[in-house]
Parts: sequence; C-alpha cells; structure tokens
Amino acid sequence: MTTLPPATSHPPKIAGIPFPIDGKIYIVPPCSLATLKRHGAAIDALGQETSTGSVPLSGGAIDTIVNLAHEALKRNYADMDAEFVAENIGLESIWDLFNAVLDAAGLLRKKKLAEAEAAAGDQAPGEGAKLGESTGTALLPT
Repeated sequence: MTTLPPATSHPPKIAGIPFPIDGKIYIVPPCSLATLKRHGAAIDALGQETSTGSVPLSGGAIDTIVNLAHEALKRNYADMDAEFVAENIGLESIWDLFNAVLDAAGLLRKKKLAEAEAAAGDQAPGEGAKLGESTGTALLPT
C-alpha cells in the first residue's frame, strides 16, 4: 500500500477540492481532458443511472469512480496508485469523492448553473429573480 504525504505538507501543483483519504487531506484537482475523454462514456452512464434515483454499486461503477479519482489525484501526487484509492475509500464517501472529482473539473457547477437558469426561465413574471439578479432588497447590518 502506498503511503503519501498529506496535501497540507506541500502546495499542490494543481488547485482543487480538499478531500480526506486515510486520515489525511488530499487536494483533488480537476480531471485532465484526456481522463474525461477516456472515461466519458462511463461518466455519462453513471450519471444516467444516478439520475433515476438508484445508487449503482456495480463493480463497473466503483471502477469508474476509483479510476477517475486516481487519475485526478495522480496529477498532484505522482506516486499515488489506484489500489491506495480503492483501499481507502468506503461506501460512506465514494459518492462524495465522485462529486469532488467532477466538481473540481467544473462539471457539476456548470450543470447546476444550467439547471438553475432553466428553472428560472420557467418562472412566471414576478415569481423571483434569475440567479445573479438583484431582488432590490438591501441586507441590513446586524
């Protein structure tokens, strides 16, 4: 098993999201374009499965998440291996890690923004402001 220094012991090469693994905090950077291209079909399939409300725990789903996380983390921790990721991530945090990997790449933020804009576009006039627009109400100091 690979033992790696925690992210806080040296500045990461690539900024990302702090994530606890094996009692240490690692910085999960965005996936590279090559990683997203390699795993795009598996990411799409996993996204479609989870959007139905089911939580797939197949070997393929786990492999996809471990591979994405490993390839992302390897950008900041060159000695990291996939076994370390697989051995130190449990069911209690696998989805959080998956979300961190995709959010570091901006995929989730972009999807959430698009959904918010679509929902705001469906509102009838006077039902609320679009994301980022002022409501005209000033906040009072407390």
